[in-house]
Formats: sequence, structure tokens, C-alpha cells
Amino acid sequence: MKRTVTIILGALLCWLAPQMGIGESNLRPPSPKVSHTATDPSPKASSTPKPQVGVPTVENSFARLSAAVASKDAAAALSTLTFLKLIGMEVAEPFRGAGFPARLSEAEGKAEEAFPGISRHALLRANSFIAIRSRLMVEGFSTDATLTSLAGEIPSAPWLCSSVALAEWFPEDTRIAALRCLLLLLEKGAEDIALAWMKGDNAALTLAAINYFGLAGNKEFAKIFSERAANAKLSFELRIEYALAAERLDASGIEVLRDILNSSPAPQEVRLRCIRALGALARDKSAPILLQYMLAETPDPLLLGPVINQLAEWKYEAIAPHLGRFIKAGDTQVQVAAIRAAGTLTISRLYPTIAEIMIFTSQAPVKTACIRTLSECAAAEYLPKIGEFLYDRDFSVRVETGLALQLLTGQDFGFIRNADAAENEAAIRKARVWWVDYKANLSKP
Repeated sequence: MKRTVTIILGALLCWLAPQMGIGESNLRPPSPKVSHTATDPSPKASSTPKPQVGVPTVENSFARLSAAVASKDAAAALSTLTFLKLIGMEVAEPFRGAGFPARLSEAEGKAEEAFPGISRHALLRANSFIAIRSRLMVEGFSTDATLTSLAGEIPSAPWLCSSVALAEWFPEDTRIAALRCLLLLLEKGAEDIALAWMKGDNAALTLAAINYFGLAGNKEFAKIFSERAANAKLSFELRIEYALAAERLDASGIEVLRDILNSSPAPQEVRLRCIRALGALARDKSAPILLQYMLAETPDPLLLGPVINQLAEWKYEAIAPHLGRFIKAGDTQVQVAAIRAAGTLTISRLYPTIAEIMIFTSQAPVKTACIRTLSECAAAEYLPKIGEFLYDRDFSVRVETGLALQLLTGQDFGFIRNADAAENEAAIRKARVWWVDYKANLSKP
């Protein structure tokens, strides 16, 4: 269907709500709705985008599978069975219809007779989509070449993702991941779905659609997104997404992100989203804003930690002179962030301070941050002090100590980060035996 993006954009965005209300979403968890004012024009039928695929239902999916089996269409059967398996995995029981498991089992059996092994392949494809879903939800996913390759390996991925995105009974995060997968696959149909979400009343999908258009790079949206970001009548959530998208489209929006970050009326979770949005943009633009917040007179400790983390991730050297006072801060999250930042920037003058805190702190997260930072910075002079924490009462500290010993000495005790507790307990016992011998050798003349 031919369409002019500018005309659709005007019709849809002027219809979009000036603020968010509270309501119910199509599926768990509940999401606020975008409210519409009485002065907003109703959408015209002619301006409603038509997706490339029909809106799927459980019934027509079973019918599609039966038709594919009857016509010996293996590709259509595999994609449809994969979709039905995703329904079984992801969709709440009331939305699947009565007797869904039995119906799926029967349909799957017939498909297996026609195409031996199809059931296993469909399960693998469904699990592949679920496996990459969390990575699709990460900011900056669009630059991940590996993820693009993985998405492309799912047979009939465009049809599958379009079907998931269009089906209202899938969880919102699954539908959003499906839309982003379409973006990776450069599917034109994704734009139609995103436009429909923008004019809808589901807040989570509206925000996801704005984010999509920012990533897709269509600069016809730049001016109106920038204007809406500056509109104080809109909700903070909408303004942040409009600002981020506008900046990605080379329009103005970063000042809005700065103002919301520094706005005390804005809830904490909104300001955290602001930090993530700034982190998704170019360092040269965002870093000065985050540094200004870091050095503010009374920054929120719950925001300060993520700010320091982001600046350290960028290796922003301007934070180096200020990390010392944050390393000694009373807030655990801020201390951990500052200690890890000192390691990322390899600020050796702070190693003695970090070692002292390691010895005297009673906070396990702070202690593990100190041990990890010193070991990753190859500060071997602190090995005698680090090794003693093999006997710490906190299990996470003992494991971090073992990992540090492996890194600093080249020994392999069997420590693996986030491994099963029993495996690391065995490694701790082995490391303690080695540590006793090591100390004995140190004491020899």
C-alpha cells in the first residue's frame, strides 16, 4: 500500500495524547493508557496503516497450520507451529482459549507425520526468539551485529515477529522485542506496526514506537518529536522518549533530558530512565550533563551511582579528580560505583584508599568491589591483604577473593563467576590450602 509518511505522521501524532492516564493493558503487566483530549480529532479510516500481515488469532493460526500440512508447505508449517509454541510459552491461559494444550498436541502430531522432526525444530526456533528477547530490549541493541545475525537465523523471522507484535495477547515486552527484531531485519512492515502503536492507547507500546522511529532514522519525524519533547503538558515518560528519538534524528532534545534529570518533581524511576537515555546518546553531548549532576550539591544517591557508572563506562577522565570523595561516601551504591570507576580509569593513586576501605568496611558489596578492582588493575602488592578474605563470613566475598587470587597469581582453583555455589565452595577449599602454603613461603627468610 502506498502512503506518504508525512501525511500519516501528521494525522497520527496530532491525535496522540498530551498526557498519560491509568488503565489496563491488553495483557500482563498492566500498563498506563495514553489519554486523548476532547479536542483531538478522531483517526480517519483512510489514515489507519494496514500491516503487511493480518492480525493473528489462535483460530486462524491453527487453520494456517492445517492448510500448510495439507498442502505439504514445510516452511509455512514450521513458522506457524513455532508461533503456536510461542503462544503456549508466553500467553496467559485465558487468552489461548479452552483446550489449547490438547489442540496444539493434536495439530503438532499431524505436522510431525507430514514433516518428521518439525516439532523439535519449531521448539528450537521458539526458544531462539525467547533467548534473544532480553537482548532486544537493551538500549543500543540496533548496533549489535551478532544479534542481527541471530535474528536472521530464525526461519520466517519477519512473519513470526510481525505476528507476535500484532497479537494483543502476548506480553508487552515480547511484542516490543518482536518489533525491534523487525527493525534489525530491515522489514518495512515494522513501520506500519509502529505507526499503529503510536496512535493507540497502550502507553508501553506508544513509548516503544517512538523509540523505534528514533532508531529507524526517518528524519521526517525529527521536528515534531523535538516539539513534543519540549511540551511540558506531556508526561515525563513521553517527553523523555521524544527527546531521545529527536536527538537520534539530529534534532534538539538533550536539553529536555537535562531538565528532567534535574527536576525534583520527576519521580526517581523517570530520572533513572533519563540517565539511560543520556547514556544511549553520544558521550560528548551527554557526559557534561551527567558530570554536572554528579557534582551537584545534593544529588540523589540512587541516581548518583548510575551516573558514575555511565561516566566510567565512557572513560570520561573529567570525573577522576572527584572520585576520591565518593569512594569514601556513606552510601553503598555510590561507594561501589566510585570504586569500580577508579578501576576502569586505572587511577593508581586511589588504590591505597581502596585497600584501606577493603580492610575496614563491613559492607560485602563494597568489599567485593574493592577486591575486584585491585585484582583487575593487577595491583599485586595487595595480594597478602586480599588473600585473607578467603575466610570472610560472606560467601560472595570469599568467591571474589578466589577469583582475584586466580587473576593475580595465575593459579586455577576452579572459581567461576556466577557458577553453582557447590562448585565455588570446592574451589574455596582448594584455594585455602594453597594460601596456607603461600603464606608459609612468604615467612621464610
